[in-house]
Amino acid sequence: MFSEYDRSSFPLVKVTINGVPTDEDFDEFLRQWLQLYDEMNDFIFLFDIRELGYVSLKYCVKMSMFIYKLRKKENQY
Repeated sequence: MFSEYDRSSFPLVKVTINGVPTDEDFDEFLRQWLQLYDEMNDFIFLFDIRELGYVSLKYCVKMSMFIYKLRKKENQY
């Protein structure tokens, strides 16, 4: 699994990312992030990327577009 969300210390959400993502892995990573927004509660991310492998440029672009869309939302959590 590319990413693991740990909500046990909510509002601190620890996201551990490791390996090299597939399209499905990356989409699931973004889906879980969006789910936090859908719950409409303030939260704090702590990303652990120590085990992150090579990330293709296409995922960098997808992440950029995703964050751009989040910033257009009325509320920022």
